[in-house]
Amino acid sequence: MEFSQMATVTMILFIVIYVGQFFLQYWLSTRDDRWMGWILPILNLGGGVMYLISATTVGAAVMAFLTGGGISAAIQLLLYYIGRKRVQARQRDRVDKMNIQDL
Repeated sequence: MEFSQMATVTMILFIVIYVGQFFLQYWLSTRDDRWMGWILPILNLGGGVMYLISATTVGAAVMAFLTGGGISAAIQLLLYYIGRKRVQARQRDRVDKMNIQDL
């Protein structure tokens, strides 16, 4: 494989994994177990903190945290809350159906 082909394959793989984490986060957030949705944001925040610790200046520390996992964690937390609202609505619908059947 030539270098440019290898770079293209690597870039495509990186994009698939990066975007895939958000789909995985939403899927985990819509499960009945609410703690599953916290796994990826915590891992990303941990990565951001690792980069934060290794930075030498305040500006570098902020940028390292944001690019190292802060932005991804913020998006994942947003997806978590959207997914949890969907789960709560689904549970409310189940309860409403049971109440209607009880009548």
